[in-house]
Amino acid sequence: MRFKHQILATACALTAIASGYAQQPYGGCWFPDEVINWSASTDADAKFNRSRIPLQTRIDNNAGRGQVETATITNKMCSMTPSQGDNNFLAYQPTYWQYMEKFINWGGAGNEGIFVLPPAGTIDAAHLNGVKILGTLFFMPRTIGGRDGWIEAMLTKDENGKYPYAVKMYEIARYFGFDGWFINKELDNGKRVNEWSDFIKCFSETADAAGDTYMEIQWYDASGDPTINILKSHRNTSQFLEYNSTGDKSSYASELGCTAEDIYHRLYSGIECSQAGLYGFSVPSAGSIALFTPEQHTYKVLTDGLWSDPTNIVGQKAYDIQAEVFEREYNTWAGGSSFSGISSKVSAMSTISSMPFTSSFSVGLGKHRFVKGEKMNTQDWNATSVQSILPHWRSNVDGMTFAYDYDDAYNHGNCVKLTGTLSAGNHTWRLFKSKIAISNGGIIRLVYKTNGVAPSVKVSDTTLSGAKTSISNGWTVAEYDLASLNGQTISEIDLLINATADNSNYELKLGELSVLRANYNPAVLPVKDIEFKGNLNDKDGDLRLSWSYDYNTDFDHFDIFVTNAKGRKLVGQTRGEGFYVPRFSREGNEKSIKVELVTVMKDGSTQVAKSQDMDFHIAAAPVITVTPMKSYAKVGEVITLTASGSDNPTTYAWTLPSSVKLVKGDLADASIQVEALAEGRQNITVKVGNSYGTSTFTDIAFDVFSDVAYKEVYNAAIGKNISCGRAVTGKADYLIDGDSKPSNKDFCWSDISTNPYVIVDLKTPHTVYDFAVYDNHSLIKGGEDNIANYRILVSDNGSEWKEVVNATNVSDENIHRSYIVPTVARYVKLQPYSDKRFTCRLYEFEITARDNSRITIEAPHTINLEPKETQTITVAYNMNGEEVADNFGLSLSSESSYITFTEPKNDGNGHFTFDVTAAKKIGKAELTVALQNGEAKRQTFIDFILDSKDVANSLNGTEAEMRKFNEDYVAGATYDSQKTGNLTDGDTTTEGLTEEMYEDPCISRNDLWAVFTNPRRFSLGKVKVFIPAGNKGVNSNDKEGYVNNAISIRTSNDGLNWNIVESFDNLKDVSELTCYLPEADPFTYLAVVCDVNTYFYPSLAEVEAYAQLEDDGPRIMPVVLSSNSLKYDVIAENKPVADYSDMEFGSFYTFFTSNVNAEYAIASPDSRIVISKNGTTFELGEYDKKNAFYVNERRTDMVLDFDSPISAEKLYLLCNATRSREVTATIVYTDGTKSEGVTIDMPRADYSKDEKDDFAITDLRVMSDDEELSSKNYGLNEVVLNAEAEKEIEAISFYADGSVEFWVYAVSALSDANASKIKLIPSEKKLKIAPNSSANLIVAYVMNGDERQDNFACTAETSDNCISIGAIKENTNDCTFTIPLSALTESGKAEITVSVVNGERNKACKVDVTIAKPSEFKGWKDDVIAEALPSNEHITKYLDNDGWVLYSTGVKEAGAIAGDDRVITTAKGTVFTLEPYDEPNAIRLEAGTPEELVAAVPEKCEEVRILAISANGSANIDVTLYYADDTSDQPVSIAVPDWYGEAEESALYGFDRIFANDDSWDYSIDDFDGSNKFRMFEFAVPADASKDLSKVVFNHNARSVYPTILGLVKMGKKSGVNDIIIDNTNRTIEAIYNLNGVQVNNPVSGIYIIRYSDGSVRKVIIK
Repeated sequence: MRFKHQILATACALTAIASGYAQQPYGGCWFPDEVINWSASTDADAKFNRSRIPLQTRIDNNAGRGQVETATITNKMCSMTPSQGDNNFLAYQPTYWQYMEKFINWGGAGNEGIFVLPPAGTIDAAHLNGVKILGTLFFMPRTIGGRDGWIEAMLTKDENGKYPYAVKMYEIARYFGFDGWFINKELDNGKRVNEWSDFIKCFSETADAAGDTYMEIQWYDASGDPTINILKSHRNTSQFLEYNSTGDKSSYASELGCTAEDIYHRLYSGIECSQAGLYGFSVPSAGSIALFTPEQHTYKVLTDGLWSDPTNIVGQKAYDIQAEVFEREYNTWAGGSSFSGISSKVSAMSTISSMPFTSSFSVGLGKHRFVKGEKMNTQDWNATSVQSILPHWRSNVDGMTFAYDYDDAYNHGNCVKLTGTLSAGNHTWRLFKSKIAISNGGIIRLVYKTNGVAPSVKVSDTTLSGAKTSISNGWTVAEYDLASLNGQTISEIDLLINATADNSNYELKLGELSVLRANYNPAVLPVKDIEFKGNLNDKDGDLRLSWSYDYNTDFDHFDIFVTNAKGRKLVGQTRGEGFYVPRFSREGNEKSIKVELVTVMKDGSTQVAKSQDMDFHIAAAPVITVTPMKSYAKVGEVITLTASGSDNPTTYAWTLPSSVKLVKGDLADASIQVEALAEGRQNITVKVGNSYGTSTFTDIAFDVFSDVAYKEVYNAAIGKNISCGRAVTGKADYLIDGDSKPSNKDFCWSDISTNPYVIVDLKTPHTVYDFAVYDNHSLIKGGEDNIANYRILVSDNGSEWKEVVNATNVSDENIHRSYIVPTVARYVKLQPYSDKRFTCRLYEFEITARDNSRITIEAPHTINLEPKETQTITVAYNMNGEEVADNFGLSLSSESSYITFTEPKNDGNGHFTFDVTAAKKIGKAELTVALQNGEAKRQTFIDFILDSKDVANSLNGTEAEMRKFNEDYVAGATYDSQKTGNLTDGDTTTEGLTEEMYEDPCISRNDLWAVFTNPRRFSLGKVKVFIPAGNKGVNSNDKEGYVNNAISIRTSNDGLNWNIVESFDNLKDVSELTCYLPEADPFTYLAVVCDVNTYFYPSLAEVEAYAQLEDDGPRIMPVVLSSNSLKYDVIAENKPVADYSDMEFGSFYTFFTSNVNAEYAIASPDSRIVISKNGTTFELGEYDKKNAFYVNERRTDMVLDFDSPISAEKLYLLCNATRSREVTATIVYTDGTKSEGVTIDMPRADYSKDEKDDFAITDLRVMSDDEELSSKNYGLNEVVLNAEAEKEIEAISFYADGSVEFWVYAVSALSDANASKIKLIPSEKKLKIAPNSSANLIVAYVMNGDERQDNFACTAETSDNCISIGAIKENTNDCTFTIPLSALTESGKAEITVSVVNGERNKACKVDVTIAKPSEFKGWKDDVIAEALPSNEHITKYLDNDGWVLYSTGVKEAGAIAGDDRVITTAKGTVFTLEPYDEPNAIRLEAGTPEELVAAVPEKCEEVRILAISANGSANIDVTLYYADDTSDQPVSIAVPDWYGEAEESALYGFDRIFANDDSWDYSIDDFDGSNKFRMFEFAVPADASKDLSKVVFNHNARSVYPTILGLVKMGKKSGVNDIIIDNTNRTIEAIYNLNGVQVNNPVSGIYIIRYSDGSVRKVIIK
């Protein structure tokens, strides 16, 4: 029953079909929220999935004997099951119904749907044969998508005590015509059994009350023993027992209150056919069995690989496969040479008990469609709905072969035939088991073809004779009168073949066998509610036909005919209430087709239920669409406009306004290019004509904006509201989060449907210009296909929609971009679509638009700043009549860390002001300034240029590689190369590119490059380019002019892929260009690219590149390692690799640079810099020298020496291991001391997929000396060692007990290169301050030999404004600084950076400050509250023996125990403040081990209140109070109920829990329980109010219970304020201040100033 692998699929939607489109209907595969909201009136596919064939009564149900049921997957994906088959030959057709008692339509997936309805056609076939058929409700394990919330929803009762889901499941089964549900519960097995029993009882009682007493629930919970409580819920409840539990179960009869015979229909022992293999299971002789996926090896293994190619599912390959399927099915059920078959233990059962009966021997497959022997269409098809009752015996007859013939049939798609050698004598072909009583005669009709002796019909033991025969389309119709059998019962219907001679090539085909009443006149079948819908366009169409009828026994099926220009064709047959005709082509210019619904009765007579003509699209003058590429621009930009129209347009005529100039094409072309000459909305006219007439389009084609307004066009979808029809993987919100390349492939919106959709609400009217849809293959290659078609519609009100995009056949695009004329809309709907259901997986939906608000804002365009300079900026705004909304305000943002800014302030008079401070950087940064008013937003941008006279030119004295390309530059183009120092010699006026260097002029685009290389990587803020002679020169034709047309600045890390930083275009008279670089990662290559005007000679004077200023404080920098320690060269910089490496890595291999292989290289040949995924920069050793340190000796200190000592806070090791062993690393200091050893335990470097996340650099490979690449990928690890920053490090020592192969390639350090020798020692590394109070941070300094300079001073900065810093005071005697800190909020965290400047050097230290209410008690030992994910890294103890803990809102809002304030207010009103989440915050009591919490300040109180929780049952805890005088109270016992239950008497109820144990089979890390039924309790213990309480001791003794103390509060304690004497009774205290003048609300111990109501003040002490 359990699937071992996750089914990656999504579910079908219950959404209405889009207006005007037909589309294939699909079977139900739903999630709980869809089920509870289901109704037939809103389910557009309901009619197509409904069976009207009632369950037929069997003449023998094998009572008192073992039964067989199957759990069968009828379609590859349950959500992709077409409602009435499809036009292919590969679908699965179960046919051995005669041996089954029940059929479970198995399926379901966590991202596809868990309620799986049986297909209507399968219900029809099952019911005709008397087989009960059940839908599936699959609660899969969490590991493959199971969700706790599903069970919680299912087991929720309504106000009447009923289970809404149970009632709805009955309604669904009744409407669609199946017999109940199989509940496959593999989630939380064994839990809530009584509730499930009540649930099943509710379902069954609802069915019984409606008269449907046959309805059944079958249960599965992976148990091999009956779940008695479930089975006793109702007489019809049955159970599928776990595998390997076969045998007689009759002993359970008395316990279940039923007969031993009943047990055969209620308990089924599972047999796992999938694992057993073809015929690999045995059928027990006792008890009933349940075959799980018997089709796995008879069908599925043969067809799984074929569905991806449409050519495989029709034609000869499909025919051959199905022949093999039927052979395997026969061997499984009837028995073959190696398997006795199920029929050896179970006899065939039949429903043939009355007239009329008919069988056309249809298996539900066909190559053609036949009606009474006439071929009415040729196409491959499948439709289980028209499967006949097939012969109960299908074996070969006396050496002749039984087979299905699809090339010839009387009705439907096949006949059955015997072929082979017919020997002389009598031969009986057994067909049907029956029990038909003959009282008033009747006829048996046999329709056959033969090339020899004709068959006779044999009933029971009587051979009939005297048949009346006729011919119908080549078939013989023989009718036998049954009057002679009156008073008898037909128990079997066979054929007798009486051959007088041998026939070596005998063939007998059967087309129909019917048993009909005498003078049979079928009753009329009323057909109602007939509705024909179609989408017939000018090329093709499809149809959805639906109707209603009530089944009668004379009815057989419906035929659907379509008559077009080529004649009348049978396009489908069904016994249902709906039929879909797949897309068909229009024949020529035919105007319409005729569609007929024909009722066919059991005698073959017909009644036309409805005939209707359906019209194709009528051609007319063109409907015009104008598509701009793109529809917004700046003056001077070129826009492409394309006109298109319906019905084959042939003529075009454009009319342009004066503000638009034609630059390419002709005004009579369909597509033209125009240039925007002026700002404004550009009204364009185009006339388009075809053979039916001419139409005119006149409208705004594009907008032209100013530079500022142009920047207001943005992706308006981000941060707006979005809804969807359904999301079965991910959620719609991911489409508008601004991340088109998420780190997780499931951060998407996905659905399976014919027309899934999302709607984005832009909140206010916007002018929309274009769209971008990021499809599945934009992120991952493989998996679901890209969407094939999509529409985009817009609306002002969300109800009336206008289509603006209809893109078709776009599956080859990974990003779909579509452009429209400027269109005002608030709502945008994206709707992928197809005739057939498909999986849609999208990652982002961008809507390029501009807010239509009237508000304007003005701000400076560019501001120049010195590093660390602060300027006040003013932004003006004008409301232009718009009302000010509640959220009116200015917001600032920047992606650059080069600038910081304060909160804007509004002067109320049309201005906002704020301060901007530059970092210690040069370069440029952009600040986004956005004015919000309601949902409207206006924004502008300010460029900040950061520059300093103190920066140094990094290129001075270096060489440039000059590249002159032989063609227009493209990646990989060839070039001539030479080096020169002329461009870096300091001369900014003289030509640096001499005639000797360049004799030939430039003739190509971007063909001259000056490339500068820095193996340690550039970190630049500014580049200056100097051009001699004002860019003037003489070309090869001696004509004067400007030399450089354009110059661009580019950067690269590999020298192949270049990033354009800035391009200076249309250069004229210019001598100097300055490019300020935005914040970016360092790079190896810098290029100045000249696009020289044709026939001019290259000309440059000088290039300067200015390095970034070094940051104050520590930063990560590479460490130079001693060459004496590096004894191996394991990086080959060129080929042959054996000549450039020692080939010692892993004994035989080497890493290599991109010169050897670019795909798997460790680094570039020009740069030894590598960056880990953590952002750490490492510098590898020189490639042509020894470049690796190798630890390979056990129990030996192996020392990696540094080239010179360094000071550092942290060391970062780039390393890996070719043999996985623990290695201990120890830092060695110059003073002879060592750090504590750090154990390094890492996986082998050749990692598996599951280990990839353990590596800092991945996707490397190594190479052997024959230059063969390894098949496995390799990785490098990053290990961090904490160091003492005050000491100098000289080496790292490595030690291993076992055999080891450990490599170190590079070391980096977090170090301050500009730091002075001064040592700073804070009094505390982590400081806590009570809310609204103050504390002093004391920092001592030691000069360490540095001379004190005149500017010696201390400054302090806070990272958050929750802390204010007072005036710093120095004590020169103690060599300390006192830094007053005040908490301004109730909670918060800040990092205080204390810096000491001394001359040109700086020293800094950092202290973490937390604002938190002081703990009243100390001694908390355990952290049981996760504040972040993964939860197991943020706790130290579980609350139970499984691994469950609590969590805060930092993990998830829903179910959190408390928020960032850590406050819990209980039901009694007591306020508990939990201990910090990142520290010990609880005591979990162990049995027999007392634990104590000590009062931080012993003081008097009247009682202690305790917040406690207990897991794994209720706990009794003895609580003892101790006092400062060493006395204690008698223990008080408190009883803490189990944490799971109802709310009664709990202090806090309704929170959730999270799983934090990584060693569990049942749950995964960070699984949520989801039940939200957890609780904790409050207890009050009286105290002696005359004594100071000193501690509280807890003890409990039950070993299997886990109580935990989460909070303590002293109640009734006296104020800590002593001696505030009010000598004037009329004055009151108005405020309390600390000594820094900050008002405080909750003073703690210290000195404070009291201000009274009369204005007087007083200094007081709070103890």
